Amino acid sequence: MSQYRLHIDIPLGDDKEKSTDSAYLLTEELIAEHGRTIPAAFKKEGDTMSQYRLHIDIPLGTSEPEAVRMAQHMISSIAVHVQNRSKIDEEISMMNYRLGHDDDRQKSNYLMIDNEGHVNNKKCRLTFNSEKV
Repeated sequence: MSQYRLHIDIPLGDDKEKSTDSAYLLTEELIAEHGRTIPAAFKKEGDTMSQYRLHIDIPLGTSEPEAVRMAQHMISSIAVHVQNRSKIDEEISMMNYRLGHDDDRQKSNYLMIDNEGHVNNKKCRLTFNSEKV
């Protein structure tokens, strides 16, 4: 069955131990807060393969309004945890995310819809300041 999915991409830095800890904490916080299994991939990426990234892909069902509501709530909870620098490494400075649909091949973002109802295909970005909270 086709459904909406929240796609999250978080650059974690180049230190494997810190990146692993941050990836674990972020996914554990999501699981604790939202009570669901979180499919995630943790890998090195980039031109030089020096950057660790956390990719999270969360199925949110078939209802667009409900998927938008749940995606916004999850992004908000991630932002709170990442801004709490006592839990997450300070190298995390931003995350990219979008709400996609399985049947949409152009990677649309259902969180960005214009006044005419057209869906954008740009990712949303959440930027964090570097100060400890």
